[in-house]
Amino acid sequence: MKAAGIGGALIGNINPKEKDGKVPMLSEAWWNLMVHAVNEGKRVGVDIGVFNCPGWSQSGGPWIKPEMTMRYLTYSETQISGGENINIKLEKPTKNFQDTYVLAFPSISSEKNFLSSDNTVISTKPSIKSGNNIIDRDTTTLASFFTGNQDYQVDFFSDKNINAQSLKIIHN
Repeated sequence: MKAAGIGGALIGNINPKEKDGKVPMLSEAWWNLMVHAVNEGKRVGVDIGVFNCPGWSQSGGPWIKPEMTMRYLTYSETQISGGENINIKLEKPTKNFQDTYVLAFPSISSEKNFLSSDNTVISTKPSIKSGNNIIDRDTTTLASFFTGNQDYQVDFFSDKNINAQSLKIIHN
Protein backbone atom coordinates (compact mmCIF):
# COMPACT_ATOMS: atom_id res chain seq x y z
CA MET A 1 0.00 0.00 0.00
CA LYS A 2 2.77 2.44 0.93
CA ALA A 3 4.60 1.73 -2.34
CA ALA A 4 1.38 2.50 -4.23
CA GLY A 5 1.06 5.88 -2.49
CA ILE A 6 -1.79 4.89 -0.18
CA GLY A 7 -1.51 6.83 3.08
CA GLY A 8 -4.33 5.26 5.04
CA ALA A 9 -6.71 2.33 5.22
CA LEU A 10 -9.83 1.45 7.16
CA ILE A 11 -10.53 -2.00 8.54
CA GLY A 12 -14.23 -2.81 8.49
CA ASN A 13 -15.34 -5.82 10.48
CA ILE A 14 -18.46 -7.10 8.80
CA ASN A 15 -19.72 -9.97 10.90
CA PRO A 16 -22.21 -12.16 9.04
CA LYS A 17 -24.53 -14.10 11.31
CA GLU A 18 -23.62 -17.48 9.84
CA LYS A 19 -19.81 -17.46 10.11
CA ASP A 20 -16.98 -15.15 11.21
CA GLY A 21 -14.45 -16.50 8.75
CA LYS A 22 -11.08 -18.08 9.49
CA VAL A 23 -10.48 -15.91 12.58
CA PRO A 24 -13.51 -15.33 14.85
CA MET A 25 -14.13 -11.65 15.50
CA LEU A 26 -12.96 -10.40 18.92
CA SER A 27 -11.02 -13.62 19.55
CA GLU A 28 -7.43 -13.45 20.86
CA ALA A 29 -6.13 -14.23 17.36
CA TRP A 30 -8.31 -11.44 15.89
CA TRP A 31 -6.96 -8.90 18.41
CA ASN A 32 -3.40 -9.98 17.61
CA LEU A 33 -4.05 -9.41 13.90
CA MET A 34 -5.58 -5.98 14.54
CA VAL A 35 -2.63 -4.87 16.69
CA HIS A 36 -0.20 -6.17 14.07
CA ALA A 37 -2.00 -4.29 11.27
CA VAL A 38 -1.91 -0.99 13.20
CA ASN A 39 1.73 -1.42 14.24
CA GLU A 40 2.82 -2.41 10.74
CA GLY A 41 0.93 0.55 9.28
CA LYS A 42 2.69 2.88 11.71
CA ARG A 43 6.06 1.34 10.86
CA VAL A 44 5.67 1.95 7.11
CA GLY A 45 3.76 5.24 7.35
CA VAL A 46 0.23 4.09 6.51
CA ASP A 47 -2.50 5.25 8.90
CA ILE A 48 -4.76 2.35 9.87
CA GLY A 49 -8.24 3.03 11.20
CA VAL A 50 -11.22 0.91 12.14
CA PHE A 51 -14.90 1.68 11.54
CA ASN A 52 -17.84 0.09 13.27
CA CYS A 53 -19.71 -2.23 11.02
CA PRO A 54 -22.17 -3.44 10.02
CA GLY A 55 -23.55 -0.01 10.34
CA TRP A 56 -24.97 2.68 8.16
CA SER A 57 -21.69 3.63 6.58
CA GLN A 58 -19.60 1.40 4.32
CA SER A 59 -21.86 -1.64 4.75
CA GLY A 60 -25.18 0.22 4.44
CA GLY A 61 -27.31 0.40 1.36
CA PRO A 62 -29.71 2.59 -0.60
CA TRP A 63 -32.46 1.92 1.94
CA ILE A 64 -30.57 4.00 4.52
CA LYS A 65 -31.83 7.59 4.42
CA PRO A 66 -29.28 10.43 4.89
CA GLU A 67 -30.70 11.35 8.30
CA MET A 68 -30.01 7.77 9.46
CA THR A 69 -26.40 7.53 8.28
CA MET A 70 -23.27 7.75 10.34
CA ARG A 71 -21.85 11.26 10.48
CA TYR A 72 -18.71 13.15 11.24
CA LEU A 73 -18.28 16.61 12.69
CA THR A 74 -16.81 19.38 10.60
CA TYR A 75 -16.83 23.12 10.87
CA SER A 76 -16.67 26.43 9.13
CA GLU A 77 -15.39 29.63 10.59
CA THR A 78 -16.85 33.10 10.28
CA GLN A 79 -15.14 36.07 11.84
CA ILE A 80 -17.24 39.06 12.81
CA SER A 81 -16.83 42.26 14.79
CA GLY A 82 -18.48 42.09 18.19
CA GLY A 83 -20.47 44.54 20.23
CA GLU A 84 -23.78 44.35 18.41
CA ASN A 85 -26.50 41.90 17.41
CA ILE A 86 -26.13 40.62 13.85
CA ASN A 87 -28.11 38.36 11.56
CA ILE A 88 -25.90 36.43 9.12
CA LYS A 89 -26.16 33.20 7.18
CA LEU A 90 -23.29 30.90 8.19
CA GLU A 91 -21.33 29.02 5.53
CA LYS A 92 -22.07 25.31 5.21
CA PRO A 93 -18.84 23.26 5.38
CA THR A 94 -20.24 20.57 3.08
CA LYS A 95 -23.24 20.15 0.77
CA ASN A 96 -25.08 17.58 2.90
CA PHE A 97 -24.74 19.38 6.19
CA GLN A 98 -26.84 19.38 9.33
CA ASP A 99 -26.22 21.98 12.04
CA THR A 100 -25.36 20.69 15.47
CA TYR A 101 -23.94 23.71 17.29
CA VAL A 102 -22.80 27.25 16.75
CA LEU A 103 -19.89 28.10 18.98
CA ALA A 104 -18.89 31.73 19.41
CA PHE A 105 -15.88 33.00 21.29
CA PRO A 106 -13.69 36.08 21.21
CA SER A 107 -10.61 35.78 19.07
CA ILE A 108 -7.23 36.77 20.36
CA SER A 109 -5.01 39.35 18.68
CA SER A 110 -2.28 36.82 17.83
CA GLU A 111 -4.72 34.95 15.54
CA LYS A 112 -4.34 37.78 13.06
CA ASN A 113 -0.61 37.06 12.72
CA PHE A 114 0.19 34.12 10.48
CA LEU A 115 2.69 33.20 7.84
CA SER A 116 1.44 33.56 4.27
CA SER A 117 2.79 33.89 0.75
CA ASP A 118 2.39 37.66 1.16
CA ASN A 119 4.80 38.01 4.10
CA THR A 120 7.03 34.92 4.02
CA VAL A 121 9.48 33.19 1.70
CA ILE A 122 10.20 29.48 2.05
CA SER A 123 13.64 28.00 1.44
CA THR A 124 14.20 24.25 1.37
CA LYS A 125 17.37 22.18 1.30
CA PRO A 126 17.40 20.28 -0.94
CA SER A 127 15.40 22.69 -3.08
CA ILE A 128 11.87 21.80 -4.12
CA LYS A 129 9.44 23.36 -6.58
CA SER A 130 6.46 25.26 -5.20
CA GLY A 131 7.88 25.60 -1.69
CA ASN A 132 5.67 28.60 -0.99
CA ASN A 133 2.65 26.30 -1.36
CA ILE A 134 3.49 25.24 2.20
CA ILE A 135 2.03 28.54 3.47
CA ASP A 136 -0.49 29.52 0.79
CA ARG A 137 -3.42 28.51 3.06
CA ASP A 138 -4.84 26.36 0.23
CA THR A 139 -5.02 22.63 1.00
CA THR A 140 -5.50 21.81 -2.70
CA THR A 141 -1.99 22.99 -3.67
CA LEU A 142 1.06 20.86 -3.08
CA ALA A 143 4.71 21.24 -2.23
CA SER A 144 6.30 18.01 -3.42
CA PHE A 145 9.10 16.49 -1.38
CA PHE A 146 10.97 13.72 -3.15
CA THR A 147 10.83 10.30 -1.54
CA GLY A 148 14.51 9.62 -2.26
CA ASN A 149 15.56 12.25 0.29
CA GLN A 150 14.97 11.42 3.92
CA ASP A 151 16.00 14.77 5.39
CA TYR A 152 14.80 18.23 4.42
CA GLN A 153 15.46 21.59 5.98
CA VAL A 154 12.65 24.10 5.64
CA ASP A 155 13.41 27.74 6.52
CA PHE A 156 10.76 30.43 6.87
CA PHE A 157 11.88 34.02 6.18
CA SER A 158 9.14 36.46 7.18
CA ASP A 159 8.86 40.22 7.48
CA LYS A 160 6.51 39.59 10.45
CA ASN A 161 7.47 38.42 13.91
CA ILE A 162 5.40 35.37 14.71
CA ASN A 163 5.20 33.56 18.03
CA ALA A 164 4.08 30.20 16.71
CA GLN A 165 2.28 27.82 19.05
CA SER A 166 1.83 25.17 16.39
CA LEU A 167 2.73 24.20 12.85
CA LYS A 168 0.36 22.03 10.85
CA ILE A 169 1.57 20.28 7.71
CA ILE A 170 -1.01 18.38 5.71
CA HIS A 171 0.54 15.29 4.19
CA ASN A 172 -1.11 13.59 1.21
